[in-house]
Amino acid sequence: MTAAVLGSRVVDRMPIPAGLVTRTMVVVRPVAGHVSVSDARTDLAVVSVQWGEIFMRFTSAEQVWTVLAAFGAVREALRGAAGTAPLESVSSEAWPGYSVVSVTWTRAPEWSVVPQSSYDERRRRAVHYVDVHMGPVQWRIVDWAGYEAALALLRNAHRTAVAVCRDGGRFRADPSKLDAFTETAGVPA
Repeated sequence: MTAAVLGSRVVDRMPIPAGLVTRTMVVVRPVAGHVSVSDARTDLAVVSVQWGEIFMRFTSAEQVWTVLAAFGAVREALRGAAGTAPLESVSSEAWPGYSVVSVTWTRAPEWSVVPQSSYDERRRRAVHYVDVHMGPVQWRIVDWAGYEAALALLRNAHRTAVAVCRDGGRFRADPSKLDAFTETAGVPA
């Protein structure tokens, strides 16, 4: 164990972290994003996706394929959701900070899609949305606009990963496209 001076006190550096984030919820919104690559076609290839305040790093095409498959499976569950949901956010004067989520996928995540609904007292109607549970991240898809933006960005990341990752050839098929035999995206026949 080594010691470091922090301010005026000595802090022991522990091999175990002081805390661990086990669940983060992200509301999927129609925001722009971009995909970048480093070390293409090597064992160190990384596909990075920046999407609003979300930053994801993928080290294999399988990881991107799996995330895209999960979002593709949302389509059926999102029936009844708004085209564009109004998102009442806290004003920047009341809360000047915001959260940034950074995920480095170390393997293809397991996922589940859970349709949800709740009654909105103010609007006097049921609100439909979908939660996608994926490892440490819970994605909340509240409207079609956010869903379509997410699919467009993840499909771009998928095409990129297929081109630059060593396992790209095995994950070439787009899992978010509807299959004529299964009628469900992301679920093999």
